[in-house]
Amino acid sequence: MNPAIPTSDVIVIGSGANGGWAAMALTAAGLDVLLLEAGPESPAPGEAAQPIQSACYAWSEETRHLFVDDDELPYTTPEGRPFLWIRGRQLGGRTALWARVALRLGAADLEGEEGEEDGWPLTYDALAPHYDRVERFLGVTGHRDDHPIVPNGELLPAPPLCEGELRLRDAVAARWPDRAVLRARVASADGAHRGASAGAHPFSSSAGSTIAVARETGRLRLITGAVVREILCDPGSGRARGVAWVDRETGAEREAEARAVVLCASTIESTRILLLSRSPRHPSGLGDHAGVLGRYLMDHLYTGPVAGVVEGLENLDPSVSAGLTIPRFRNVAERWPAFRGGFGIDVAVQRAIPAESVPPALAAAAASGAHFKMVSFGEVLPRAENRVTLDPERRDRLGIPVPRIDFAYGDNERALAADQVASMQAIAEAAGFRILLVDPEPALPGLSNHEVGTARMGRDPARSVLDPHNRIWGAPNVYVTDGACFPRNPCQNPTLTMMALTDRACDHLIAALRGS
Repeated sequence: MNPAIPTSDVIVIGSGANGGWAAMALTAAGLDVLLLEAGPESPAPGEAAQPIQSACYAWSEETRHLFVDDDELPYTTPEGRPFLWIRGRQLGGRTALWARVALRLGAADLEGEEGEEDGWPLTYDALAPHYDRVERFLGVTGHRDDHPIVPNGELLPAPPLCEGELRLRDAVAARWPDRAVLRARVASADGAHRGASAGAHPFSSSAGSTIAVARETGRLRLITGAVVREILCDPGSGRARGVAWVDRETGAEREAEARAVVLCASTIESTRILLLSRSPRHPSGLGDHAGVLGRYLMDHLYTGPVAGVVEGLENLDPSVSAGLTIPRFRNVAERWPAFRGGFGIDVAVQRAIPAESVPPALAAAAASGAHFKMVSFGEVLPRAENRVTLDPERRDRLGIPVPRIDFAYGDNERALAADQVASMQAIAEAAGFRILLVDPEPALPGLSNHEVGTARMGRDPARSVLDPHNRIWGAPNVYVTDGACFPRNPCQNPTLTMMALTDRACDHLIAALRGS
């Protein structure tokens, strides 16, 4: 018989970027936290079936142990509507593979378009202090450009632009004055060791530095191999009283109670848990009071690469390849007629690398001075038909219904993708770069690793799952703080914003528990 688990102040579900942050913030406030992670603490190398995971750019024989086994964790999609769900189940989640790009949303992204009913229910000023707190901890580097689309706080110093990057920046400024070329903003790989503030920590290991800090408080209880089946709710009040899970190794059913729950198991998994959490007060799933839960799944439209050779840079210093970002320039000052939303572009100008490590079309870069690569992330509009439900027939090996993901790009995304590729080509040509490779088609949905939506925040309980503080309407002691909460998905990489939202939600939860 499993021993009883003491009641906690808060149960946190998921130990990735957001769950780790929640555990750290809540234990620092003096709360007792139970952290549930579905995977092991440290994944062991092994031979897993990974036909889906191996499509991810970060998958290799050296990293495959950081991705799930596709046979062990199935999901379904409709015929002809593929979605590649990239996952990592271990302590720290996908932070072990995070590229650490850390871009804020700007005021225009959070304010949305005029007359928009389902945009973000908070302002940039409300989120800015939480961006500050997260950036200090992560030791985010970059140049202080004060660009309105990707505003910045007190960034740590980053390398100056190298010759090839300067060539690109100057060419863009001369040709398109409305476009900016900025030094990329990234979380430090070794945090405080790079001269960050005293609060900065490494954030690149599978364990996640936030969890290490939470453990130091003595108020964190961690259970790995805990595959959460549902959030348990009181039948009278509808409030959460605890969590039920299945032990990944033994199949044993376990439960624990808490005063509140923070759900951040990753967008699709969090929604599966909410859909499974049925009760008399929530008969179709926790938070599904308006039929919105599971709807408005979004991804980023991932296009590229556009790549080739930068000639005349034989002596490029490899230590200054921190990368560039070109913020969104469509639908900023004026409405672009072809589509809504926009896209950003990431650029790397690097010293030549061995020919065997690049596609054949780029083999010339190995003998040349340097090469460049551009990729782009574009906004996908929220549409109700893009959704996550529970498959009525299929279950995983623990007997839990699997998610069914129904997602496709629409006309707006197709028009945006064409402009992404054309814009990258035009920028490279303007800089005098020699293009050797162009991928004209967007990646399959899911491969951006930026899936969000399905439990959206909002001001109206008839149109959203969560209130402006990330609490479930009708279950105010349950917070959802991962990408599931996004009502829109601007083109910036979402992890920094998720962590800032988690920090803001934790402040609200701490105040609520102290007042109860």
